[in-house]
Amino acid sequence: MKGKYYYQWQGVLLIFVFTVPLILSIFGIFKIEPFSYIIITPISITLGIIFSIFALDRIRKNIILPMAIDNIVECIEDGVLILSPENRIVDLNPAAEKMFNTTVKDITGKNASELLPNANIDEILNKIHLISRKEIQIKRKGTTYYYDLSVSDIIDFQNNLIGKAIVARNITDRVRSEEEIKYLGFHDNLTGLYNKAYFEKEIKRLNTPRQLPLSIVIGDVNGIKMINDVFGHKVGDSILCAFAKIFKDYLGKENIITRWGGDEFAIILPRTSIKNAEVIINRIRRVIKNYPNKKVPLSIALGLATKKNPDVNVQEVIIEAEDNMYKRKLLEKKSISSS
Repeated sequence: MKGKYYYQWQGVLLIFVFTVPLILSIFGIFKIEPFSYIIITPISITLGIIFSIFALDRIRKNIILPMAIDNIVECIEDGVLILSPENRIVDLNPAAEKMFNTTVKDITGKNASELLPNANIDEILNKIHLISRKEIQIKRKGTTYYYDLSVSDIIDFQNNLIGKAIVARNITDRVRSEEEIKYLGFHDNLTGLYNKAYFEKEIKRLNTPRQLPLSIVIGDVNGIKMINDVFGHKVGDSILCAFAKIFKDYLGKENIITRWGGDEFAIILPRTSIKNAEVIINRIRRVIKNYPNKKVPLSIALGLATKKNPDVNVQEVIIEAEDNMYKRKLLEKKSISSS
């Protein structure tokens, strides 16, 4: 729009520059006082040109710069919304129309909070003379998109608030990358279970009197090295995945299941007594025993320990569970040898 006004002003100036010398020349031709004694045409043309140069320069500064800003705002990928001091939408750029699935015609005059009813943006809109930020989520066609909103005041030359500007930046790729990094940092790639780093984090979080009794199960797959050597690592990996599936299927969501190491699993059972933990372990053992596996039967040694007293070091409980697992492994090995 400002480009149109700029060229209108150019036309007005050109008309002025040519009209004034023409009128003065007519005064000179008809010897109208005081122009009959002065050759006014060259002077008027010179003054008109000088005036035009200064005027056009001023117009260029006052109009071309806003035009350039307008063009940038119209073309950038960030959504830009202009609000009144009362937070009503005055204008928005094409990126914002696409971002919020609306048009200038449909949204103009409405409160900005109506555009994002589930984002609760009033808290950042009502901060005066501050640049406020907030990350929001928008769902479109079953997909979640993430945006970073920044709100800043628009101030006139007398320091009066005349409006607000919202800039919405799509940060979906960044958020998803962060989530993926976080996922990989706490998950085992093969089984999809949590890893040892997550186990360590959760054991610290759950090591409180409120979570007692806190039971810990350590499991070690029997004969995994031999399976890898005889049948290949692909078969060995499939066995680890089978154990992961059994644990996920037969343990509640409140329990933490992790792949603790190469062939080891660790399970945290918050608010679970040793008696209830033994029931859970025995149920898992029965499932493993009857699990249909054509090439190699599943076998795992499971050790259990329970923290009942808040004064007991949880690391000692983990060591106890590991010791019980090795005792169980030795017992099962002797049982197999004797049979």
